Amino acid sequence: MSELSQTPAGARRLPLARYLWQSYLRAAIIPLLVIELGFIGVYWVSSFITYERNAEALGAISREDLARTAQREADAIAEKLGAVGDLTRVFAAETARALRTPAPAAATDDDARHAYGADGVYYTTREGVSAGFYSGIVPVGPAERDKVRRTAAIDPLMQAIKAANPLVAQLYLNTHDSYNRIHPYFEVLTQYPAKMDIPSYNFYYEADAAHDPERRAVWTDAYVDPAGSGWMVSSIAPVYGGADGNFLEGVVGIDVTVDTIVRRVLNLQLPWQGYALLVGRDGTILALPPRGERDFGLKELTAHSYDEAIRADTFKPDDFNVHKRADLAVLGRALKAGGDGVVELALGSGRTLAGWSTVAGPGWQLVVLAPEHEILAGATALRERLSLVGWLMIASLMLFYVGFLIYLRSRARAMTARVAAPLGDIEALIRRIGGGDYEQSEPDYRIAELQTVGTHLVDMGRRLGAAYAAMVEAERSVRAALDKERELGEVQRQFINVVSHEFRTPLTIIDGVAQTFERRADRLGPDKIIERARSLRASVRRLVDVLESALSFSRLESSQLTHAFGPVAFAAVLQEVVQTETVAYPQHRFEIDGALPATVHGDAGLLRVMLSAVLDNAARYSPQAGTVTIRASTGTDDCVHLDIHDQGPGIPADELPRVRERFYRGSAGLASHGAGLGLYLVEQFVQLSGGRLDIDSPPGQGTVVRLVLPVHGPRAAAAA
Repeated sequence: MSELSQTPAGARRLPLARYLWQSYLRAAIIPLLVIELGFIGVYWVSSFITYERNAEALGAISREDLARTAQREADAIAEKLGAVGDLTRVFAAETARALRTPAPAAATDDDARHAYGADGVYYTTREGVSAGFYSGIVPVGPAERDKVRRTAAIDPLMQAIKAANPLVAQLYLNTHDSYNRIHPYFEVLTQYPAKMDIPSYNFYYEADAAHDPERRAVWTDAYVDPAGSGWMVSSIAPVYGGADGNFLEGVVGIDVTVDTIVRRVLNLQLPWQGYALLVGRDGTILALPPRGERDFGLKELTAHSYDEAIRADTFKPDDFNVHKRADLAVLGRALKAGGDGVVELALGSGRTLAGWSTVAGPGWQLVVLAPEHEILAGATALRERLSLVGWLMIASLMLFYVGFLIYLRSRARAMTARVAAPLGDIEALIRRIGGGDYEQSEPDYRIAELQTVGTHLVDMGRRLGAAYAAMVEAERSVRAALDKERELGEVQRQFINVVSHEFRTPLTIIDGVAQTFERRADRLGPDKIIERARSLRASVRRLVDVLESALSFSRLESSQLTHAFGPVAFAAVLQEVVQTETVAYPQHRFEIDGALPATVHGDAGLLRVMLSAVLDNAARYSPQAGTVTIRASTGTDDCVHLDIHDQGPGIPADELPRVRERFYRGSAGLASHGAGLGLYLVEQFVQLSGGRLDIDSPPGQGTVVRLVLPVHGPRAAAAA
């Protein structure tokens, strides 16, 4: 096979292998690849839409779950802290009773543990259930020492409460005159300043009448414990006494360290790697678990350095206040609005959902946070798996098509080898057929299409041979037509001879009558003149008949005969023709037997010619004063049967088949005289009208000519 070449006409010719290869690509591979890539595209789009819908659904569900989780955990924390609050109220009631109860008269071991220190401080000197510290801010006299002895009765209660609740870090009583009794024991002189004004601290004044008029247990926000326990919150309750019970004797409190809240209260098993934090009433983060320290950029304050004594309230810095941080402004506004809900935050780890709920009792708010990527982890994992499947599909598709294209390339080459040999045979077959060897044996190829081409070429060769033979036959037919033309010329010459002969006889008669009139006109009587006039009229009639026959024959032969088929008044035309023939043959009788149909289907001119020709023949070949009988009837074939019966000698049996031929003039009977065109024209015209011509001529019994004419149009139209 030749390489790619350029023909002068600009058409590109390709080797078969390359043509097949390009055909494979255009017709099959590229469309299939486009379709499959379309499917993969649909897969990617559908997977993306699926992810988006899943993310929306998970987002909505997670918001609801987060809100429910915050509510549930807030209720659980409220229950835990409520237990501490209940204990605080019990503690306050027992402390009030102890303060109202007189001190023991005898000295107690607790008295032996107390001593005066510098700056007028009265404190415990050795370990016991509790520690005591009377600030030197007021003089400590017998009344104060009596109060210390009365409060010793609450030591067993403090010890029991701490043992009963693991949240409790320490319990204490602070009085209005700055006395502090606290459990468990520690060295108070190393921790408290000598002139400590206890009512100035939040764990005291938040329970006074101004802050807690309902005298219930309340919770403080986070602060640094002056007693050395670090950052904590306290459940405090007032202890009223006096004669009217409206004097604030002191405040009891139960401390819970921030570390305890983080470890025991906020150690929640939350979904989506979530965590919880407690926010105080002023927006301060009271407790922040380690998982939230990175997101908030904070380190939770659980311990405190006590290099110096705590002389005033110490609260968490502003970094722990959600209302004072720009990155938590959304959360701060939501918490200020109160109630429950869910907001979206942009923290260090990305977008985070935060749901909150108010903790009943202390009025704090529990905020549950969950990273959005963890919430959508299932949908993201599904999307990643779908993406992996998509990439695997693309990789598999590419590998498949690489292998498939290599296979197709080899198949194209193999097919070229299988196709080239049959194509060479086909080329040789075409050459042989083109050389005139039309008869070729059918080839046998393995490829159906090439086999079809070979079979068609063999068939084409045979058809060409047949066409060549037909052309030879056509040439012979042309020669035959030329011969026919020559024969027609001979017929025309014969026709002219016959017509000229037919003209001479009536003309001779006319000339003879004219001479008679010229020489003997004065001696002819009326009868002779009438006889000679009739002879002239017969001769003229004869000339007219010959001319009409000649004209009809000429039009028929040249296909110029005009006609208009339709209903024809048959009876009127027949009567007209009979009247004409009666004038032409006065010595003959023309009798009509039977009722005539009103109309037939045909052409009036053709019908008149047919009737005139048949009646003229019947009168001509009947004896003098003979009778021509015309009988009409309607047959079962829906046609008019018109029988014209003469009294002539009849037609010999051997001449009867030929009387319908043109120019045939028999020895006797219908065709013994005339140009030999009458019955020929009648048969042609009756066939044009959709009928037929029958002739019956028994010897010696005259001749019966039957015209069968259709009454209605379809038969005539179909025949025409």
